[in-house]
Amino acid sequence: MSVAAAMALMLSLPAACGALEQQEQRPSKPRKMYLLGLQTRQRIFFKYEKQMRDFSPMDKVFEYFASQERDNIKYMQPGDMLHAIVVTYPPSHSTTARAGSLDGECQPEDCAVQASQQKLNSVFTQFDVDGDGLISYYEFLLLRTLLSDISAEEFNQVTRKLQDLAISAGLCKKQTGAARNRKLGSEAGDCNAGLLTSFFGKDQSRRLHLQKFTDFLTCLHEELVVMEFAHYSAPCLDMAGQAAASISGLDFARSLVVTADIKEVERLLYKVDRLDAELAGSQISHEEFRSVHILLQSNLHDLRVAMEFMEQVEKNVDNEEFKKMCHSVAGVDLSDSVLSILMAVFGDASGCLETSTFLECMKRRGVLKTCS
Repeated sequence: MSVAAAMALMLSLPAACGALEQQEQRPSKPRKMYLLGLQTRQRIFFKYEKQMRDFSPMDKVFEYFASQERDNIKYMQPGDMLHAIVVTYPPSHSTTARAGSLDGECQPEDCAVQASQQKLNSVFTQFDVDGDGLISYYEFLLLRTLLSDISAEEFNQVTRKLQDLAISAGLCKKQTGAARNRKLGSEAGDCNAGLLTSFFGKDQSRRLHLQKFTDFLTCLHEELVVMEFAHYSAPCLDMAGQAAASISGLDFARSLVVTADIKEVERLLYKVDRLDAELAGSQISHEEFRSVHILLQSNLHDLRVAMEFMEQVEKNVDNEEFKKMCHSVAGVDLSDSVLSILMAVFGDASGCLETSTFLECMKRRGVLKTCS
C-alpha cells in the first residue's frame, strides 16, 4: 500500500466511526411483532368486546373502554363512550385491533387518537358537568341508563298509555329523583347536575313534561347514529373537490350484522367478507346510513307485520318486494347500493331475504340491554 493510500484510509476512519456513532445514538422505534394477522386479531377482539358489553358489569365495561386517567381515576372521551355503548367493528381503513384495554395493558395509540378527535355535541355536553370534555363513570352510567331497558318502539307505546291516562302533565323533580338515585346510587347525585339543570331549570323548580323527555331521548339516539357513522367514515373528496364524509360498503355491511347474536355473528361476518369488490368498495352517505339505522329501525314493528304476512301467504321477499315494502310501510326509499348490500348480507342462496335474521339483527340493535 502506498503512503498516500494509507493516509487517505486513516483520514476516512474518524468520519466512518462518527457516522456509526450517530446511527447508534439515533433512537429506533421498536416494531411490534404479532403471531396473528391484523384481520384475525380484529375479529378476536371484536367478539371479546361484544361479550363484555353483553355480560360484564358496567364498571368493568367503563374501565376497559376508558382511555384517559387522572389521579388514578379513569375517564372516557366521546369515542370511548360510543365503543362502550354501541357495538362497532374496526373500520376497514383502521390498523387498530381493539377499542379498549385491560388494566396493565397499553392503550391502542390510534384508537386513543380517534376517540380524542370526536368532540361532545350539544346533547352529550349535558352529561359533561365540569365541561372538561371527559365523561366520568357516573356520567356514563346515567347515559347508559337512559338508553337501556326499553326500545324506542316500546317507549312510544308507554308514552301513549301515559298520555291516555293524563299523567303526561308533568313529572316533578322529587318524583324522578328517587328513581334516579335508586338506579345510580346516592353518590351520583351531584354528578348529574348538568342534566338536572336542563330538565328542571337552574332553581330545580321547572316541571319536566313527557314530550320534552321523549324529544331528548330521540335526539340522543340520533346523535349516537351520527357518532357511529363518524367511527366508520374516512375523509374523501366529492366531485366538486370538497371534503365529504362517507363510509365504504364493507363498513356499512359490518354495521348491520355486528349486533347479531354471538352464535350467529360469525356466519354473517363471513358473508360480509365475501361481498364482491364493487359492493364492498361502494360509498354510503350519511343519509343512506340513517335511512336504515333510524328510519327502518323506527318502523320495525310495521315491517315485521308485513313480513309475517308474506310468510303466511308463502311468498318470498325478493329484492324488488323488499324495496316496495320499505317504501310503502316505512316510507324509506333505499338506494341501489344499500339494497344490494342488505340482500347480500341477509339473503339466502335463492336471493330472497332471510326475514327472521334481518328482523332479529334490527331488533337487537334497537334494544340496548342493561348489564347486571
